[in-house]
Amino acid sequence: MEKLKNKLRFELKELKREIGPVEYAFWWLVRILMFVGSVDCMDSGDTGHLILQMWANTALLFVLPEFHILPRKWCFFARLSHHNQTVAALMVLLTSYLGNYRDFYGDIEAFDFYVHFFSGIVCVFVGYDLAKALAPSSKDKFDTNIKTISGFGLSCFAAVFWEIYEFIFDAIMTSNTQGHTVTPEAILVNIINPHADQFPLFDTMTDLLAGFLGAVVGGFVFRIILSASDKKKKAEKTEEKKVAVTL
Repeated sequence: MEKLKNKLRFELKELKREIGPVEYAFWWLVRILMFVGSVDCMDSGDTGHLILQMWANTALLFVLPEFHILPRKWCFFARLSHHNQTVAALMVLLTSYLGNYRDFYGDIEAFDFYVHFFSGIVCVFVGYDLAKALAPSSKDKFDTNIKTISGFGLSCFAAVFWEIYEFIFDAIMTSNTQGHTVTPEAILVNIINPHADQFPLFDTMTDLLAGFLGAVVGGFVFRIILSASDKKKKAEKTEEKKVAVTL
């Protein structure tokens, strides 16, 4: 019992160190919005698919932080940064609450493409954090190139994994999250100009393309941030050496 108390104290301390009050308030704002939206879906008699999705994502927002209670020694989820909860809350807000519940997917042209592009960017940062969690003893040995490739590669994997998830979900729930019977967004059709026979694949391929482009942009941004951080650390070490020599 004492070990559990110490563990909870440590994780609470880490949470306060990583997450500010605004970010923490954002977690609860999204949770409340999702809970109210889930209840409203049930009262309004929406489809079972939407109700299930809303409640599942609401539960996810409460379950993810609980992984930090598990021992860090054998559970890599417990070693992930708490900032990933913010990313999860933001993606649930965009996709489940705004996209499906508020029907932004239907009302805003190419909203799905923008969401996949944005997720490709943020998943670069999440991907690197995941790589650190999987190899905690090696994280200080990663150079800038390895860090960038780790984030970029795992972001691309996330885009592929999501399309596989949608395919399996549609097969089980007889839903149509991949839009195989829906006419593609006009703005994307005008840009890419696909043949009509390609329409059934259009949603999947444009989602993958958006995720890949987002990963490329995120990779460049991530590399710039890492390079600036490395230069700052080198400058600080050089300054420390100069001070030591002076003393």
